[in-house]
Amino acid sequence: MIKREPTTITPILILPPNVKGVAQANKFIHSAGNYNGCTIACDPIIWQGIVKFEVIFENTAQYDKRIGIADASCLFDADEEPQIAENQNNTVRYWFNGILDHITDGPKNNQCFKDNQKVTAEIDMISNPKKLTFFVDDVEQINRVINIPPQIRFWVFISNPSSSFTITKFEHCFESSAKGVKDSKNWEWGKIW
Repeated sequence: MIKREPTTITPILILPPNVKGVAQANKFIHSAGNYNGCTIACDPIIWQGIVKFEVIFENTAQYDKRIGIADASCLFDADEEPQIAENQNNTVRYWFNGILDHITDGPKNNQCFKDNQKVTAEIDMISNPKKLTFFVDDVEQINRVINIPPQIRFWVFISNPSSSFTITKFEHCFESSAKGVKDSKNWEWGKIW
């Protein structure tokens, strides 16, 4: 049997007007001296197939860092967190301390992650229901999200001055890496957890 290789997607970082930082290809570097957070979304919009989005954070120290997805209609402003205003109901946020939240803050603890670890969000638009699964250093996390919107964007949040993230993998896959893990739990998009 011939194994089909994933197809690479070219990431396009969407920088909000007046963002304090710079994009260099698949990397975003937060400006020095700025402790305000930066939420950077990534095009293209994903609406079909199985897609992996993997990042590595650098120089974030103990400061906040997050990865997640947003309904494709979401817009992010400079110096704002991803859940501000109407985005609260239209984003899923995986925090560095293991919390996974959506409409409300959630104590749904996945593994914590830190600098130089691979943090991956995988969406499966083929499965029924459509789902989002997270991985840390290729280890599947126990909490995942189902019934995600039909069109999404991936996004990343950092706040430490001079911190950065690099998109190390963005690809269409022919099969999901999510196999299910012991005690895994599905959390539904659009519901209070």
